[in-house]
Formats: sequence, C-alpha cells, structure tokens
Amino acid sequence: LPCILTHLADSLLRCGANADAEYYYQKAIKECPSYRMAYINYAQMLAYSNRSKDCFNTIDQMRESSTEIDDWRCPKWAWKSWKVNQILADAYCWEGQYETAKHLLDSALSDMDDYDRIDANEQGFFNDYNFVLNKLGEK
Repeated sequence: LPCILTHLADSLLRCGANADAEYYYQKAIKECPSYRMAYINYAQMLAYSNRSKDCFNTIDQMRESSTEIDDWRCPKWAWKSWKVNQILADAYCWEGQYETAKHLLDSALSDMDDYDRIDANEQGFFNDYNFVLNKLGEK
C-alpha cells in the first residue's frame, strides 16, 4: 500500500496538485514508516517548494524510521548518501546557504562509484552541483 500511495502522490505532484500529493506522501509515511521512497519523494517535493525546515524534519524522520529492504519497490539509489545530500543541498540553496550545499554535494560526490554516478546523473545531481558552483562563482 505505501508503494501505491507514493506513486499516486508522485503522479499528483507531476500534475501540479501539490496539496493532494503532500496528503498522500504523509499517508504513505504514516501507514508504513519504514518505506523510504515516500520520505525521499516527499522531502524532495518540500525542498523544491522552498519548505526547507519541513524537508529537514522529513529527512530526520526518515533516518529514524526507514528500514532498508532490497526489493523492487525501493531503488538502491534511495539508500545512497548522495541522494539524501542532494535533497538537503536543494533545501539549503533555498536558504541561500550555498557553502553548506556545496559541502553536502562534495561529500556525496566523494562517496559515489561509477553506478552511483549514472543514477545521480539521471536524478539531476550534477545539474544541482553545477548550479551551486555557479552561485559560488567557482565555475
């Protein structure tokens, strides 16, 4: 059920129904607090919506409650530090804390293997990294 609720929330988010998406992400988290994808997608929505504090709280809650399971419902990249750091960096960017964002992304980059780099590229990690570098005038 949490997988279905998360996919429903993802679809609603793509349609621009953010309030409904938020409702279903929260419902998925409440019904199955160990299911990581609901947290990941919800935190990313919050980060992109300029709701940094809520994003930080969701990531903290995810770290306390989610349990790693190796099945089709949760891709391996959801358990990688680079994805969590990417979401946190996005939230810090909204707060104008580009140095903190860069530190998180640098840390994530140093942790990646070749397969992680492929997933990270598909998830927009390197676009976010270049954005932060541009903001800091380092590119």
